[in-house]
Amino acid sequence: MAANVNKTFSAPGVADIMDFKFVPWGNAYYAQVTGNKTYDRGPGMTSWLEQCGMGKAPGSVKAECWQGPILCQHGPNECMGNLIEGCVIKNYPTNYWNFVACYEAPAEPSRTDPTYPSKMLKSCAPQTGIDAEKITACVADPAVSNAISNTNAKATAALVPAHEGTPWVLINGVPFQGTSLTGAVCNAYTGPKPSGCSGH
Repeated sequence: MAANVNKTFSAPGVADIMDFKFVPWGNAYYAQVTGNKTYDRGPGMTSWLEQCGMGKAPGSVKAECWQGPILCQHGPNECMGNLIEGCVIKNYPTNYWNFVACYEAPAEPSRTDPTYPSKMLKSCAPQTGIDAEKITACVADPAVSNAISNTNAKATAALVPAHEGTPWVLINGVPFQGTSLTGAVCNAYTGPKPSGCSGH
């Protein structure tokens, strides 16, 4: 999906007609409200969404929805990657995408090597104008990192239609199911089309 977003951003004028938002949460969920000890997308993530999301206002659900351990579909490295990206977004809200695209680029990131997230941070940060030490400090601060995770969890849980998988792309609230993100963005835009929409 990162390559599709990059292509869309690089189409002349298309980035200017978008209000783009990336939420690094994926298929993760807080385990306390579900009772899960290990990741289970079946009843686990589904139960979390049923109790905590699907359009419910964050203030109308149990506090346990946003407490306890976070379980990620692909394990601790994915959880750490989500947090690293969340810290980059918090600290660089207008120019975070190049870092995310770099971080997400490897087709098969190591899900067992515990040093993988820090290696990717150290590799991608200098390429994309990000201060790796600032991001490391953000990740290491429990108050800040917990707030970032809460924000991303609530944003994902509140989606209507409900989040069903990753990547989950909405354009004007409608799930994107096609192959050309650029074409979908251009078709959804009702104003004068930029030149990057030509042929879409």
